[in-house]
Amino acid sequence: MMKPKFTFSILFLFFFLFLARGGWLPTDQRIDSGDSPGVSESLDAQIACSGDNVYVVWSDFRNAPNTYTDIYFNHSADGGANWQTPDIRLNTGDLPGASESWGPQIACSNGNVYAVWTDRRGGSHISDIFFNYSTEEGANWRTKDIRLNSMKLPIDYHAQYPQIACSGENVYVVWQDSRNGLYDIYFNSNISSTFALTISASKGGTVRPKPGEHSHIPGTKVKIKAFADKDYKFSHWSGDVEGSENPIKFTMDSDKTIKAHFIKQHTLALRSQKGGTTRPSPGNHTIDHGTGVTITAIPESNYRFSNWTGDVLSTENPLTIEMNSDMSITANFVRQYNLTLDAGTGGTTNPPQGISPYDKGAKVTITLPLLPIIDFLNGPGIYPEPLIPLQ
Repeated sequence: MMKPKFTFSILFLFFFLFLARGGWLPTDQRIDSGDSPGVSESLDAQIACSGDNVYVVWSDFRNAPNTYTDIYFNHSADGGANWQTPDIRLNTGDLPGASESWGPQIACSNGNVYAVWTDRRGGSHISDIFFNYSTEEGANWRTKDIRLNSMKLPIDYHAQYPQIACSGENVYVVWQDSRNGLYDIYFNSNISSTFALTISASKGGTVRPKPGEHSHIPGTKVKIKAFADKDYKFSHWSGDVEGSENPIKFTMDSDKTIKAHFIKQHTLALRSQKGGTTRPSPGNHTIDHGTGVTITAIPESNYRFSNWTGDVLSTENPLTIEMNSDMSITANFVRQYNLTLDAGTGGTTNPPQGISPYDKGAKVTITLPLLPIIDFLNGPGIYPEPLIPLQ
């Protein structure tokens, strides 16, 4: 059965979007962007959507004008305001324009996009049902598409006009099939040949695809991305796939269980009063929960470190703390002045003569030792203070 011929020409494939609160876009948009406008025909457009993601497939003559169509795809992630450039060819198991692919259908769920179409790569008197899919919201597709009709006869056999539906990662396809002579309706699905992917997340974040159990066709390339909540950061993956890369990518070759781990983070607010600084430097520092941190106070010239105040009261320097909550700590310093004492020849002082540093405001007592004094009237002896000669 040959594909019906159109008696009219579709020069462009346009997209129209109705905005619930603002009407339609002011101008429609051409989305078959892989060739110049009006150069070749684009037909059979089909559309699916999930949230702000809009997906479109169509048949396109660009690679063999007026002869054979390929299956092309485009995607908008913002409700149709912008579309990816260039569009993507989905019938990847054949050379562009080498045979006819037409009648595409599309379905989507949870970031997965599925497309199915009728394909004549097996010969002009044979048509098959081919399938391709993306697990990355249409950004990347399988490099080789998949034939779904399991029986294939050498001549005059037609499986065509498929319809597709999905629920999560479960995909269902029906089509009309002439393997028994007249047309019957045949069905296929990926349920019996899928691997289970169980994704979970620790406290402090989530993942996309969302946590839960997902099923994937063997050989599917999967990408999981972790998203940390406020005051948390992503740490690592555990389970059947390990590592700290985010997002993580792997191929479904068995059932897999994967968990994303997140770490609580705290703010260490370091401050320093006049006369010094700290290491780490004063400011706000984000530190993982349970991490030990060493803080050192560094006084300027003519200052000394006094103590720590705030959430920690201590005179230790350096100071080691464990970050189990947000903390604010201030380093305090004291101004010092030098007292220089010189007793001259034949004497001394207490404190000893020389240079001694003292804190600002400190009261210093300076004493002189008792010295032997000769009193020419009373004789030699020890007196509490030197004699003062009479004037």
